Amino acid sequence: MSLVSVIIPTYNRGKTIKRAIDSVLHQTYQKLEIIIVDDCSEDNTAELINEIGDIRIQYMKLEHNSGACVANIGVSRASGDYIAFQDSDDYWHSDKLEKQMRFIVEHNYDFISCGFTRITKNKKHDIGIKICSDDPIQIWCELLNGNWVSTQTILCRKECFNKIHFDKDVKRFQDWDIALQAAQYYKIGSFPESLVDVFLQDDSITKNIHAYSATKYILDKHFKYIDTENKRKMAQFYKSYGDNERIISVYKAGKYYLKSF
Repeated sequence: MSLVSVIIPTYNRGKTIKRAIDSVLHQTYQKLEIIIVDDCSEDNTAELINEIGDIRIQYMKLEHNSGACVANIGVSRASGDYIAFQDSDDYWHSDKLEKQMRFIVEHNYDFISCGFTRITKNKKHDIGIKICSDDPIQIWCELLNGNWVSTQTILCRKECFNKIHFDKDVKRFQDWDIALQAAQYYKIGSFPESLVDVFLQDDSITKNIHAYSATKYILDKHFKYIDTENKRKMAQFYKSYGDNERIISVYKAGKYYLKSF
């Protein structure tokens, strides 16, 4: 049985972090360690974690606030053959790791995600999985067409982080960027069931208003590495540019849509 290192970045999540940690500790797959990277919390996060008292937990508090990509620090401390991520305000179903570990090994994947349930104050919404092919180009195009990988659904081989990392300059959609990076180098798959409950908080980074600029940054970044002779990828890039530009300019969006054809 392989060791899984679970990385939990956190910042001022004293109200929710115990629930998140407990959902990892009570997994049916028990060979795991938890690495909590505290990005200078000012609440009672440290006290709550110390009260848990489980030897599988490593807790480190940073001296300077480093933002959404502190997960890289956790990965550098990981001892496991596999890496998973949990958000400090979300909840894993008890069989998440067991089902994902079986899936990644049986299909010889390097990097996988799973479905999740997005929960707000008023409703629940299941987010399905869009992978319908083993064709790496098709998977990459599906990823570029829209982000359907959430960080807390990811399980991957640790060796993936020899080539990929969370980009500190990405202000939003870090999960989308890391999945696009992985799709360039590794075999990608996704488990179809919802195995994570994602709770949207009022201050969740996913509610950041800078969606347009973050998306443009990611598209520009990955466009640099594209094989311009690959018409399928180029068409998808221009479509994605058009979808993003439509937020501020229908005219600019139309120009990109024409290029995609």
